[in-house]
Parts: sequence; structure tokens; C-alpha cells
Amino acid sequence: MQPNRDQGLLSSVSATQASNVVRAISGVVKVWLLVPFFGRDLYGLWATMSSWLIVIAMIDLGVGAGLQNQISREAEPSRRKALIQGTGLLYLVMVALLALCYLAIRERVLGWGVSHLSLSALSRGYFRSSCDLLVALAISQLLVEPLRRSVLGWRQVASFYWAMTGADLAQLGLMAWGVNSGWPIQAFLVVLGLTPVSAAFVAFMLAMKRGIGSGWFRWEGSIGGSLRILAKGIPFGFVRLLGLLNLQSIPTLLLWIISDAAVSEFSIPMRLAAVSVQALYGIGNVYWPRLAAHGNDRDEFARCLGLVLFVGVLGAVALAAALPLVVHLLSHAEVGATYLQSTGFALWMLFAGVGFAFTVRAYAADAFLLVLFAVLCQVVVQLGATLILLHHGSPASLGWSLLIGELAKWPLFAVFLRTTGRESLSAAFAGGFRESLIALGRIRRRMRGGR
Repeated sequence: MQPNRDQGLLSSVSATQASNVVRAISGVVKVWLLVPFFGRDLYGLWATMSSWLIVIAMIDLGVGAGLQNQISREAEPSRRKALIQGTGLLYLVMVALLALCYLAIRERVLGWGVSHLSLSALSRGYFRSSCDLLVALAISQLLVEPLRRSVLGWRQVASFYWAMTGADLAQLGLMAWGVNSGWPIQAFLVVLGLTPVSAAFVAFMLAMKRGIGSGWFRWEGSIGGSLRILAKGIPFGFVRLLGLLNLQSIPTLLLWIISDAAVSEFSIPMRLAAVSVQALYGIGNVYWPRLAAHGNDRDEFARCLGLVLFVGVLGAVALAAALPLVVHLLSHAEVGATYLQSTGFALWMLFAGVGFAFTVRAYAADAFLLVLFAVLCQVVVQLGATLILLHHGSPASLGWSLLIGELAKWPLFAVFLRTTGRESLSAAFAGGFRESLIALGRIRRRMRGGR
């Protein structure tokens, strides 16, 4: 790679990992703060609500991913601006439709939740107002999605993740203040929902200041280009929605079948493992615009996969060893996990990160339909494994169902590599392991004082 390209990549990866370190620390501290504050039952409702906030906020029909790919390929600034403005108009239409749909089914949804979910008396009192707030916060996140995708498409990854770092620190400070002041659960949801909104807005303003996004008050929107992005991105929209529903359905199943306390038993170790997964996802997000711009270059993907494997293996070993103790300490002994259960979450973290690297390669090639079928396989297999494990283990053992569902996608990844890149899965892993060893060698030379 060229020196300036190396420097840009190093800056992006450094900002991503710094953000992930801050997110990891804040995630751990939030569990430590909120479990004793809410109690085991109300924390189960909090975990479910915050999970569904992520799901609703990503109902964008895949427009954002298509916009990010298109901006990565467009060299003309005026063309980029036209696509972003036109796509922003589409988001306004989607937000209006989402609000109307929710108003139409609101009473039925809330009535079903109150009568069928295994909520404690305290959780039931917060349920209705929390659902309304959830939808409002998701809509606010949807409105800034074109800004977030624009920044990533411009390859201003470092700016975006530094903005996320500041927003995460502010979120942690506000939550600590809320615990000290006795805020209701709705106030914590507001803080949680507005963090990505503020980060996307700040990152976009930084990009404008650098001249990348100037002249935004003159309308030059391209409706036709945005509609083409929509048509191409719809499969991706279903991919993201199914993937999130698959992951977030477990707390909902536990809330329905067992109790909100059971959600805490699953959610606390899962959230700690998910913090580690975000570090691996961040690497994939750094390479996504590069793969899209360079035609899915095989060497570029090998570097991405090598970095994911290097970080993922180290993280999985540390997570498997430390998770039981961390869960016990952070939940104030209200929730426990065995080493067997923590191994399931650690392996899920590793394979989810590696799987996301392959998914990013497919996204960059616009192979959304193939990923859609892969996620469908994951949904079916994981839900089946979840129901089986619920009959034979505790909620904390469901990390293994996450792992089993993740592995169900791999046969289709192999098909994708063979049909588009004329490459086998083993060859892709060989390239990734080679890059991991190169990275390890560089670290060892630096530790010895060499170059």
C-alpha cells in the first residue's frame, strides 16, 4: 500500500479501536451502575427495550448501505451531494410511514405486551410509556442515518468514531448522574437513543468544515439516483432487520416464556460479549468503503480478515477466561455464568466478527440477496437452537445458540467466494492468517525496538 493510504488506514483503525475501548469500558460501567439501580426485574425490561431500539432504528430498507457504497464510488462532489439530498428526502417519507404504522397498531401492540409478557408489576407500569418513547427515539435515529452513511462513504471513519467516543463518554456521564438523581427508565432511554444522533450530526459537521460536504443549503437532490439506491438496497434492509430480530428475539422470548429476571441472566453476559464484537465490527466498517471503491480487492480483504482474526482470537481467549468473574462482580452477585457458558459467548464473539468481515465483502460487491439467504438460515437455525437450549439449560447458556446460528451462514459465504471471487473459503482464511502473522511479526519487532 502507498504511505498516505497506510496513514489513512492507521488513523481510521486507531479511531475505531479507541472508540471501541471507550464503549467497552462504558458498557461495563453501565452494567455495574444499572443492575443495582433498576433491580434484576426492571433491568430485564431495560435490556429488552434498548435492544428493540436498535432494531426499529434500522428499518431503513437498506437505503443507508446502498448510499454508503455509492458515495464510496462517486468521485464528483456534486454527484455525491445530489445522492445524499435525494436519499434524505426518502428517509423523511420512511419516517412518516413508520409513525403512521405505529399509530395504527399501537393499542394492539401495547395490549398484547401487557397481557402476554411475563412482566413484574414494576415493569408493567413502565411498559406503555417506554414503547412510545422507543418509537420516537428510533425515528430520530433514522433521520440522521443519511448523515452517518455519508460520513462513512466519504471515508471519514476517524471523524465518525471520534465523535462516537465523545458521545459515549457523555452518555456514561449522564447515566451516572441519572442513577445518582433517581431518574425513571424513560430518561435513560432518551440518553441511550440520542447518543448516535449527536455523534452522526457532529461527524457530519466536521466533514462539512473540511470542505467535503459544502453547499448543503442549495437543493440539487437526485430522486432518480436515490430510488435506484432504494431498489438495490431493499435486500440489505431485510438482511439487517432479520439479523437484528434474530439476535434481539432471545430477550423477547425469555420475557414471554419465563420472566424479566431471566432476561437479565442472558443479557448481562451477552452485552459484555457484544462489546467485544463491536471491536471486530469496527474493523469491518473501516474496510467496507475501501472494498467498495477498489472492486473487492482480494489483498485488501485478506488484510481486513487478518486483523479481525488477530484481535478476535486474543479477545475470545480473554473473554472466556474473565466473563464469569466480571458478570458476578458487575451484577453484584445477582447473575452468574459458568466457564462453559462464557466459552459459548466468546466463540460467538469470534465467529460473529469473522462472519461480519465476509458479510462486508458481500455488501461491498452489492451481493445483498446472497447475504439475505445466509441470514435466513441463521434465523431458522438459531431460533431452533434457542428453544432446545431453553428446555435443557439456563438463559446464560444461550450464547451457544448464538454461535450455532452464526455458523449456519458459512456454507453460503463459501458459495459467494467461489462464484464472485473465484476463491475458496480455505484460501481466504489462509490469506487472513498470513496477514495475522505479519501483524504479529511487526508487533514483536517493535517490542524489541526494531523496525
